[in-house]
Amino acid sequence: MGASFCISWQIIRVNPKTMNLLLLFPDDFISPDIVRLTDHRFEHLHKIKKLSLNDTLDAGLINNKTGHAKVIGIDTEKIELQVC
Repeated sequence: MGASFCISWQIIRVNPKTMNLLLLFPDDFISPDIVRLTDHRFEHLHKIKKLSLNDTLDAGLINNKTGHAKVIGIDTEKIELQVC
C-alpha cells in the first residue's frame, strides 16, 4: 500500500453515538495491518454498505486508535481490510 493511502493512527476515545466508524478488536487482526471479519460487521459491510474492492471507511481499534480501512478482499463469507 502506498503512502498516499495510509495516514497515521490517532489515539481518540470514540463515542459510538457521535461517530460512524467500524469498531475493531485485537482478535480481528490477522497481521499487524490486516483485519479479517466474518461476523455481523461483515454482514453489514457486505449487504448494507455494499463495499467492494478498494473502498475505504473509517475504522477504530476499540478504546484506542482510529484511522482508515481499505477493502483488499471480499467474498460471500468474509472481508479483509488493510488498516492504517
